[in-house]
Amino acid sequence: MLNIHTMTNMENADLEIALLGFLLEKSKHGYELYKEISDSAGIGGVWRVKIGKMYSMLKKLEVQGFIHATSEQDGNRPVRNTYFITKSGKNVFNNWMRTPIKHGRDLRILFLLKIYLMRKDELHYKKELILRQKAECEKWKERNKLDSHERDEGNSFIWFVRKYRLSQINGFIDWLDWCGEEIGEET
Repeated sequence: MLNIHTMTNMENADLEIALLGFLLEKSKHGYELYKEISDSAGIGGVWRVKIGKMYSMLKKLEVQGFIHATSEQDGNRPVRNTYFITKSGKNVFNNWMRTPIKHGRDLRILFLLKIYLMRKDELHYKKELILRQKAECEKWKERNKLDSHERDEGNSFIWFVRKYRLSQINGFIDWLDWCGEEIGEET
């Protein structure tokens, strides 16, 4: 049976948790944070978020207790919030960083976010992250292995879909090997 994955709130939750990684080094005010995540020379080349969406995500993170904000007034300028990550936020972020991406289509943004944050913050579990993701990809390969009876039963379309998915998964694994070499972690 083919599994067509639909968009869920989980992807939004993943992106919200990723946002915590931008506050690990130091607290930031909202516009400073937005400039960093929208920089096309950095993660902005992969992840695009509107400023209003980012503020909505920050509000959710604050309600969940993963960040707290302080308001500052500077002369006649509008009030600006500075965001700080909490201990609970650090724990959630670190757990998220160690968890492999569950769907291939999410690698394009979520895993690249993890690579970006890992390189930026020099986190110590680089090898673990790549090895866990490769193991997850191997599970995907097993679920999508080519079954000759599907082709024999005249359902050649499923055969094409599985072949497509397998070639993507093999590409992901090759790319993960390359990532490990690039960041200096033997995988």
